[in-house]
Amino acid sequence: MIFFARIGGDEFVLLLTNATKEKVSELAERLIQAFHQPFRYEKQMIQSTLSIGIAFFPSDADDQEQLMKYADQALYYVKDRGKNGYYFYQPVQNQAAVIKRDLPFAIMREQFYLCYQPKIELGSGSAMGVETLLRWRHPKLGEIPPLEFIPLAEKSGFIFEITLWVLEQACRQVKEWQVHFPQLKLAVNLSPFLLNRKELVGHVIYILNETGFAPEHLILEVTESGLMENIETGRHILTELKNIGVQVAIDDFGTGFSSLAYIRNLPVSMLKIDRSFIQGIVENSKDATIVDTIIHLAKSLDIQVLAEGVETNHQLSLLQQMHCDFAQGFYFSKSLEAEKLKQWLEQYNRANMPSNT
Repeated sequence: MIFFARIGGDEFVLLLTNATKEKVSELAERLIQAFHQPFRYEKQMIQSTLSIGIAFFPSDADDQEQLMKYADQALYYVKDRGKNGYYFYQPVQNQAAVIKRDLPFAIMREQFYLCYQPKIELGSGSAMGVETLLRWRHPKLGEIPPLEFIPLAEKSGFIFEITLWVLEQACRQVKEWQVHFPQLKLAVNLSPFLLNRKELVGHVIYILNETGFAPEHLILEVTESGLMENIETGRHILTELKNIGVQVAIDDFGTGFSSLAYIRNLPVSMLKIDRSFIQGIVENSKDATIVDTIIHLAKSLDIQVLAEGVETNHQLSLLQQMHCDFAQGFYFSKSLEAEKLKQWLEQYNRANMPSNT
């Protein structure tokens, strides 16, 4: 028995019963061969190719949805390798090995993409900027969490190329948004491993020139613990970045060395208080005291403060009472892909536009 249906766009599903791997291979090869010759449709000659992904019930999956997912993964495996072929779904035995193998090719294969999370100025309520976040959509493994590939990229040294790619893509995107949101700033995470790369500043300058992105609208974020591990070279590189107009922020403040004594000797313009403190400021008086102290001491050093991980109105209200400068978190928005983030900015600005009456 054969069941054939179109499931959308240029994708079709073919269901075969009592089919062996050999018979399916023979059929797939015949179908692909049939597409080698151009065919006529109305008055046009059409040349096309055929890509086929194959999964078996019940050996690969015992429910319809999962079976279709696996067949789709196999299909994208073919497409990622030049199309015009077929591939049987294969369970990933060692995900780490696949990540290690495919990571160096993720940029070339256009598997990386960026999401953006807005940052809000608490005084005015306006969106002051966005933080860009790297994501990896693998054709076989699906969405790979950053914690599973960033450490590997740092260990292999590929993090340098990835960071430059992120910076260039994000600068181009935010530059486009600045047509409608002129003061929008961009924050990009900087791996502590890059604080040993003296050529980093030159690459940043090149990207800013190529994209036309103003350095004063760029914020580079480095974790507190990462900076302490590379304090001498890090201070030199961060000073160079400040000299060209780029702002520097300390990310996850409060989880590492947590001393404002060393911060005052660094070219830092912003502290980001770690979400672990923000989550407890309403219920835990000690967390509230720590956050309040950080805010006031930072302000005495002319350093702005951003609260990470804001999820409730109570947290927001307390941070406003403490005169915190900025906040980000799910209370405002989760991280969004570019088109959805643009829509969010438009809607948020309309909702928070001052009334003329």
